[in-house]
Amino acid sequence: MDKEGTNPSSMIDKGSDYENTILFVKTLNKEVFWDYFSESLRIKYHDFYGTAETFIFTFYDTDKIRVFHAKKSNDSYIYTDPEKLAFGCSDDTFSLSLENDFKDCFTGITSTYNNLPLWKENTNNAVVVNCELWTLYI
Repeated sequence: MDKEGTNPSSMIDKGSDYENTILFVKTLNKEVFWDYFSESLRIKYHDFYGTAETFIFTFYDTDKIRVFHAKKSNDSYIYTDPEKLAFGCSDDTFSLSLENDFKDCFTGITSTYNNLPLWKENTNNAVVVNCELWTLYI
């Protein structure tokens, strides 16, 4: 977060020139999860973008990575506005949502990925301690 900033708008700006990017997030409880997207980030109010190449992955309680690929049940892959960076959505719930200068991080079950929550805690809100963008050159 030292390089990319501590709010969604600055993170989106840093990722606007890159495709094939991984967003890496680590919580206070040492849970780690990622989101891969093949499109560059951009502010897009009240609408989703992205492709079915987007997926999320995590691991907890094990060394095994859990990958949740897009199920093509909807087109709710990436949502961005100056206050929110989110992935996957159904019934007003995001698979992963970073908000409030990354002080709030939410996870939920969505039809976009048919995913489990990305961390094991009984709450869907986690405290982010590290967030990075990694660009893949393919």
